[in-house]
Amino acid sequence: MISYRNRKGSFAILGQYLLLVWLHVRVRVLTCRLIESIDYMICIPAYGAVIGAWFGAWPMPLDWERTWQEWPICVTHGAIIGYLVGLLASFGFVVRVSRQRVKGD
Repeated sequence: MISYRNRKGSFAILGQYLLLVWLHVRVRVLTCRLIESIDYMICIPAYGAVIGAWFGAWPMPLDWERTWQEWPICVTHGAIIGYLVGLLASFGFVVRVSRQRVKGD
């Protein structure tokens, strides 16, 4: 039988591990430099999806009785719209980077 003390310690270890993982991910994601066109094609839609999901969660506390404000619907629609906006933005950045390379050559 596992005592309460062991469970409490394991939760502390799990919390520390998750904190270290979060710090590592944050440093990797926020400090990446977008140099090549593939970097733009991967990072900008991902950022758009996260920001869109955050904005999609914003209207949820207004009124739960409407069908479009239930839990996963708002966040999912926001993520999809943010991803699509990110795709369009990344296309613009890819075109800009490719034009700069043509002018530089």
